[in-house]
Amino acid sequence: MTGLAIVLVLTSAFAHASWNLMVRRSEKPELTNWLMAGSGAIVAAPVAVFIWMEKPPDMVGWVFIAGTIALHIGYFFTLGRAYKYGDLSVVYPVARGLGLALIPLLGVTILAESVSTLAAVGITAIFIGVITVGSSSSTGMHVWS
Repeated sequence: MTGLAIVLVLTSAFAHASWNLMVRRSEKPELTNWLMAGSGAIVAAPVAVFIWMEKPPDMVGWVFIAGTIALHIGYFFTLGRAYKYGDLSVVYPVARGLGLALIPLLGVTILAESVSTLAAVGITAIFIGVITVGSSSSTGMHVWS
């Protein structure tokens, strides 16, 4: 890996952890989350409009766009709520790891994808890690209810 790549990865990791910390420390984490997501959407809008004008999506594309929007609304709402009631040291790794465990599971069950034995072991290890971290706080998995 080149030096530039390492700097970009570290900068990205720092920025990602920073916005999660800002959401957690906010008095209204749900609102803070929405404001940051909305700001990102405004910044990305000119590029999105340009791409849409060059090659608009077909009907199937719009279904995926709508699905992505719905999933992100749910994700940001639950993430803000989790930060409001849970510890950063529990919520952050669970939120980051749960997607890594669920995406392959959904790919296999819904899209009929296949994974190798080694990949299945890795997915299982991530899932066990998420459960372990999620139940490690004094309130346990109650954080998510």
